Amino acid sequence: MTMDNALCVQLDDRLQELSQWRCNLLFPDQRASGGKVDLLDFTDINAFNAATEKVYIPGSFPPNTAYMFDPEIYNNGLASAGQLKNDILEASRLCGFEILIESSSCNKSKWAVKELRFCCSRGVPYNGKRIAQLRSVAEEHGGVLLPGIKTQTLRRSRKCSKKKSSSSAGTERCTILGSEHSMSRRTRTVRPTTLEDRCPFKFVIFLSNDSRWYVRLSYRTHDIGICHRTHSGHCKHSGAQLMTKMSVLSEVELERIKHQQSVHLTSTQSARLITLSTSLNVVPSQIKHLTKKALDASAKLSADASSADELLSYLDDRFVICSSSVVSI
Repeated sequence: MTMDNALCVQLDDRLQELSQWRCNLLFPDQRASGGKVDLLDFTDINAFNAATEKVYIPGSFPPNTAYMFDPEIYNNGLASAGQLKNDILEASRLCGFEILIESSSCNKSKWAVKELRFCCSRGVPYNGKRIAQLRSVAEEHGGVLLPGIKTQTLRRSRKCSKKKSSSSAGTERCTILGSEHSMSRRTRTVRPTTLEDRCPFKFVIFLSNDSRWYVRLSYRTHDIGICHRTHSGHCKHSGAQLMTKMSVLSEVELERIKHQQSVHLTSTQSARLITLSTSLNVVPSQIKHLTKKALDASAKLSADASSADELLSYLDDRFVICSSSVVSI
């Protein structure tokens, strides 16, 4: 049975629509009427001029900006960078996409003390050594390495056989020596494998010499059908499908995890309670990650310290880091 050509074209168009879409970036701001502001209203000079029906003329703000982050919250200059970064990352997750810091620079202009360039997580190409490995496996098995491939099974032979031997208890014991067993290793990346497949979404914020943070108005030119809100090469998600980054967790959430571990809740129970009681989306593996990190700090504790005590010690160290007056990105 063959598919009708017209139906194929219609299906292909629909798939293209799913992989190219436009977004909002709703950021909490109590100065706005609805308690939130769309940061993307202030990232493109042409869109901003069209929306306001006038040519942008800088006022009391530094050049090339029309939005200042709330100075009552982000009022510590460079020390506010970590909090602002985490708030933007969480806002993008709730809007259905993930972003990361593509680059940062200092003193790029006489107005910008610090500049942070955000981009979509699918905007940075994968440049690891396993691309060649993926291609060789695909060719070996007669497959094709598609652009933006996410997973490919890599197999390596491991010779093993079973040799029976008698233990002192009279039971049989199997020892692996080598020859018919094969192990599989999974390699996965969500990043594009070519420059052409990169998502074009990006924007810039900067710290001015007046110690205030701003969104930069960009003069970028876009391809036909692309604008400053466009994502390409991947589908849109819901906030519940994307995990909250561990760096976003505040002292309140860390204190909550600390208490839950002290009463011996499992990682699954702890993650579920945080997800239900907040807008965050934490999974058990992230709680386990904190527990594993706590084991690295066990040298500071006595030999008979429990795993819960180790986690508490690690979280205490996190509190000291969070309260530091200098934040590095």
